[in-house]
Amino acid sequence: MIMGNRRITQTQTGFRTASLGVLDRGVLASAVVALSLLLGAMLDSRPAAAQAACGERAFILKNLERTHSEMPQAMGLSTEGTVIEVLVSSAGSWTILITYPNRLTCLVATGAYWESLPTLATGPSA
Repeated sequence: MIMGNRRITQTQTGFRTASLGVLDRGVLASAVVALSLLLGAMLDSRPAAAQAACGERAFILKNLERTHSEMPQAMGLSTEGTVIEVLVSSAGSWTILITYPNRLTCLVATGAYWESLPTLATGPSA
């Protein structure tokens, strides 16, 4: 029996099998090529740090406060001389910024569900 471009045959066990016609094979081949290109693009993508949005620190801080209500919660100086900052909102969204010695500030990571942990006791009496 022929249905469209598909040929359906019944085997001795009663199961039906279908073979693809020329048109269906072309569509299948196009889909495989498109999927291969998509997967290749995904595997070739750069890490998030390489795609970071950068700009003037004051502008970025003001924008994060205005759009996400995020405020600086912690900061530190790396051995390379960069300043790392964590901004957090009361709703739990968070952003990590890095400011380079040349004063360029970049968003390194963003997320949700931030939870501050209690400070652990340290020192000789702990």
